Amino acid sequence: MKKDQLILGGTLVGLVFYAFIFFQMLLSPKIAEIKKVTGEIEAAKRELTNAQLMQARLPELKYRTQVLQKQIAFLEQKLPRSANRPDFIKTISRAAQLHGIRMNTLSPQGEDASSPQVTEMMFSINFNASIHALGKFLADLAQGDRIIVGRDLVVSASQDKVYPISGSCVIYAFTVK
Repeated sequence: MKKDQLILGGTLVGLVFYAFIFFQMLLSPKIAEIKKVTGEIEAAKRELTNAQLMQARLPELKYRTQVLQKQIAFLEQKLPRSANRPDFIKTISRAAQLHGIRMNTLSPQGEDASSPQVTEMMFSINFNASIHALGKFLADLAQGDRIIVGRDLVVSASQDKVYPISGSCVIYAFTVK
């Protein structure tokens, strides 16, 4: 009886082992497909989480975009892309009239394009004014809508009581290349 039990036990173990290997081979393509689909599901969940995080930040990003667009528009007004010389000459003339400066000459002196970022437009001005009017005029130009710089200021006293000083300077305006 022991021998029969051993044969029966060995046969059962063999059948179980055979069934395990048979089903393992039979199911291995399905198990691989399940692992692949599970990986795709996990990747899709991660992508969905990232998309939800980006969607949550969308109002903030839209607001930041609007702020940056306004900032660019403001800066392009200060440093325009085109020279627009007539507008620049009008700006200088209006500021001079506003502050009571008599401009004798306003002449273009050319452009300096040696800088890789900007082009400098130069205008020479000969004027008669009071020292306070001249200071207000130069401050008004410097604080205006456009970046303007006054250089090479030469001033001398004059006998005129309305315009006690006369002088000249070079006004620079800048444009982006």
